[in-house]
Amino acid sequence: MALEIVIRFLLEVFRLLSSGALWCALLQMTNASFVTTQTTYVVRPTPIHKNPIHYVAATDEETLVITTNWGSGAPVGVPSSRGRAVYREIAKVGAAGMDEPVRVRIPLTPRATWTESPLSDGIVVTGTDWWYATLDDSDDAAATTFVKRDGSRATHVKPPAATDTTRSNSWQTIVIPGEKPRAIELTYLPEETIAREVDWSGVSRSWHLPPMDFRRSSRMVAQPLQDKRIALLSNHDGLSLYLLADEGHVDAITLRNVRIQQFDAAIDPAGRLAIVAARNANIALSNDTGTIDAAVIDPAQPDHAEWSSLRHDVRVTGQFREVQVVPTADGFAAAWINELDGRRIEATDVDRRGHGGPVVEVGHASLQGQAAFLGVQAKHDELLFWWDDGEHLFQRRLPVSLKGFAILNELAQRFCGQAEAHHK
Repeated sequence: MALEIVIRFLLEVFRLLSSGALWCALLQMTNASFVTTQTTYVVRPTPIHKNPIHYVAATDEETLVITTNWGSGAPVGVPSSRGRAVYREIAKVGAAGMDEPVRVRIPLTPRATWTESPLSDGIVVTGTDWWYATLDDSDDAAATTFVKRDGSRATHVKPPAATDTTRSNSWQTIVIPGEKPRAIELTYLPEETIAREVDWSGVSRSWHLPPMDFRRSSRMVAQPLQDKRIALLSNHDGLSLYLLADEGHVDAITLRNVRIQQFDAAIDPAGRLAIVAARNANIALSNDTGTIDAAVIDPAQPDHAEWSSLRHDVRVTGQFREVQVVPTADGFAAAWINELDGRRIEATDVDRRGHGGPVVEVGHASLQGQAAFLGVQAKHDELLFWWDDGEHLFQRRLPVSLKGFAILNELAQRFCGQAEAHHK
C-alpha cells in the first residue's frame, strides 16, 4: 500500500512537471523581472535640442541623467548677451525622487559652438562613486572641466599657443574610463592633431597625431591599457587605432579601410579591447542596409584583428552613440539602434573571440529628433538599457547573458505561444 502511494505521488509530480501550463507560468514569472519600466525622470526638450540627453548611468545608490540645457541668468549689471550660457546638467534620480541637478555653466561665446556636440563629454561610474568631464569655455578659451560626486570641480584651460579663434569647433574632449578623472584633449590644426592627457591636476602627457578635418563629425573613444598606454580610436577615415605611450610615442594602426558609420570600444579586466562598428554601404540610400561587425584585439598584437558580423540587415544613421559595447563577466555585450522598420534597440553577447550570439530586441528608441538616445551599462549580473520617447525616460534590466535570455524567450514561445512582454 505504501509503495502504491509513493508511486502515485511520483506520477503526479511527473505529470505536473510535464505540464506546459506550469512551465508557462514559471517562464512568465521570470520574464516579469525583465519588463520595461518608465522612470521618474521627465525629458525637457530645449528650443535647440529635441532630445537633450547625453548619458544615463547608475551607481549603487542612484541614477544619473546628463543633459544639455540652454538658459540665461545674467548677474545684475551684466548685459544679457554675456549672461547666456549652455548648461551641462547632472540630475540625480533616486528612490525618493530627483535632487536638484549639478550644473556646469559654459558661457556662450563665439568659441562655444562646440558645446552643442555630444561628442565632448562623458561620465564614469565606479560603485557608489562617479565623475564627469566636459569640454568647457573659460574666459573665451577652450577648457576641460571635471566634476566629482561630492560637487568639487577643476577646470584646466588649454594652452593659449594652440588657440585658433577662427576655428571654434577645433577642440574635443574624450573621457578615459577609470576611478581617476582623466580625459584626452584634442586640438585640430592644419598640419597635425595634438592630443593631451589631462587629469584633476592638469596636463600630464601629450602626443602629435596625423591631421584630421575637424569639420567632419568623428567619433573618438579612449580606453586605458594595463601597461599605462591609452588606446585612442577614431572613425575619421575608416577606423584607426592610436596607441599613446610615454614620451610622446604613438603607434598608429589602420584597423579598417571601409567607411564606419558608428562604433564603440571597451576594455575587459584581462586587457582585451573589443570594438563594435556599424558599416553601411551607402547611408544616402533609404533602402541600404549594412552590418554590425565586431573584433576583440590584444593590444600587444593590434595588427591581428579578425572581424566577424554580429548582425546583417541593419541600418545605423546616427553619428554619436547609436552603437555601444560594455564588458561583462563572460566577454562583452553590444547594443545598437537599428533604423530599419523604426528605431529598434537590439543587443547581443560578444565572446572573447569577437563572435556574437542571438540578437534580442530590447525596446524602441524615440522617433523624435535626428539622433536617438541609447544608454547601456553592465552592472553586477545585469545589463541596464535606457532610452526615451521624447518625454519620458525608460529603463530595462536584462540578464548579463543575452544568450540565456534568448533561450528563455524561445521557451516562452513554445510553452505560452507568445514572446515576453516589453512594457509594464
